[in-house]
Amino acid sequence: MNRRKIWGYGVGALGKDLANIVISSYLLVFYTNVLGISAAAGGTIMMVTKIWDAINDPMMGIVADKTKTRWGKFRPYLLFVPIPLAVCAVLTFTPVSFSYTGKLIWAAVTYTLTNTLFTCYDVPMLGMVPSLSDSPRDRNALATSGRFFTTIAILLGSTFAYPMIQYLGGGAEVQNLKKGYPAFLAILGVISIAGAWIAFASTKEVAVAEQETLSVSRLLSALKKNKPLYILQGMNLFFSMGMMVSTSVGAYYVMYVIGRTELISIYMLALTSAMTVSTLVIPGALKRVSKERFIVAALGIAVAANIMMFLFGAANIPLLLLLSFISNGCSFAPAVVMTVMVSDVADHTEYEKGYRADGVLFSINSFVIKLATAINSGLIGFMLTASGFDAAREVQSSATVTGINVVRYLYPIAAFAVTIALLKLYPLNAEKLDVVRTELKRKRGSIE
Repeated sequence: MNRRKIWGYGVGALGKDLANIVISSYLLVFYTNVLGISAAAGGTIMMVTKIWDAINDPMMGIVADKTKTRWGKFRPYLLFVPIPLAVCAVLTFTPVSFSYTGKLIWAAVTYTLTNTLFTCYDVPMLGMVPSLSDSPRDRNALATSGRFFTTIAILLGSTFAYPMIQYLGGGAEVQNLKKGYPAFLAILGVISIAGAWIAFASTKEVAVAEQETLSVSRLLSALKKNKPLYILQGMNLFFSMGMMVSTSVGAYYVMYVIGRTELISIYMLALTSAMTVSTLVIPGALKRVSKERFIVAALGIAVAANIMMFLFGAANIPLLLLLSFISNGCSFAPAVVMTVMVSDVADHTEYEKGYRADGVLFSINSFVIKLATAINSGLIGFMLTASGFDAAREVQSSATVTGINVVRYLYPIAAFAVTIALLKLYPLNAEKLDVVRTELKRKRGSIE
C-alpha cells in the first residue's frame, strides 16, 4: 500500500478526533466553570448522551454496511458529515444566557447532536480499514497512521486547548472564556473538515469479498455466538475506561490537586507526546512480539507508573511528568493493537459465517468505547459532587482532592487488571489467524 493512502487515512483520523478530544478533556470543565451548571448535572448529561450515542453505533454500522455508492460504502460519510459536525461542536461550547433549566436543555441537545454526527463519521472511518486492504501489514500501517494522527488531535485538542481558549478570548476570566471556547472550536472545525476531505481524496475502497446486499437480520447475526468479538470488546470496555481517565480528569487534577493552573499545558503535553511516541514504536514492536504479549507488557508498565504516581503524587513535579509520560504512552499503545484486532475478528467472522459485516463489527467497537466514555463521564461528575466540589472555590476540600486522586490513579489500575485477565481468554492467536487468512485467500482465488 502506498504512503499516500496510509497517511491520507491518518489525516482523516485527525479530522475525526479534534472536537471529540476537546469534549472529553474540557466539556465538563466548560459546563461547571463557564456555562454554570453543576458537576452532577453535567456528568449526567454526558453519561446519558453517550449511552444513546453508543446505542446508535450499531445502527450506523448497519447503515454503512448497506450503503452502496460510486465512492464505496464508507467514504461518502467523510465527504458529507464533517461540516454539520463542526457546526454542532461550536454550538456545544457556546454559552447561553438561559435559565438554569434552559441551560440544561441547551447542553443536552447540542451535545447529543454533536455525538450523533460524530458517530456518522467515526463508524465509517473505522469500518473502512478492512475494505482498503486485506493485508495484515497494511492494516497495521493504517491503524498506526490513524492513531498517530489521533495523538496530533489530542495535542491540539488538549495540550494547547486551554492557552488557545484564553488567547482567543482575551484572558482567563469567565467572560473571556465564553468567547474563547467557541472561537477555538471553530478553528478546529475548519481543520476537521480539511482532514476528512483529504482522507476521502486519498483512499479508495477495494472489495475484500464480493457479496450480495445483506439483510439487517443477517448483518446482526454476525454478532451471535462470536466469542472473539465478545472477549475483545470486554477488553476494550475496561481498557478504554482506564485509558481515558488521564485526559478526562487531567484539567481538574492540575487545577485542584497540583494547584497550578499554568501547568495544564505542560501536563497535557507530557500525556499527548507520550501517545505520539508510542505510535512510532508499535510497528517495530509487533514484528518482535505477539499482540497479546505487547498488550500485557504495555499495561503492566502503565500500572506500575500509576502506583508510583499515587504514592508520590504532586510533591515532585518533574517525577510526576516523567511517570505521566511513561504511563500514558504505555496505556495508549494497546488502543492501536485492539483496532487491528477488530479486523482480525472481521476476518474470523467471514471465515465462520461466510460473509463480511465490517461496519457492524467496527460499530460495536465504537459502541463500547463510547459506553466507557459514558461511564467515566458519570463517574467523574458524581465523584466531584459527592466529594463537595465547588467551581467557585480556587482551593478544594481534602475530600475532593482525595476523590480526584483515586479516580486518576486507582481506577485505571483496576481497569487494566481486568483487561489483562480477559486477554487470557481471547482465542485468536497468530496460528489461528494464519489458518483463517489462508482459507479466505483460497476462497477468493488469491493463492497463486
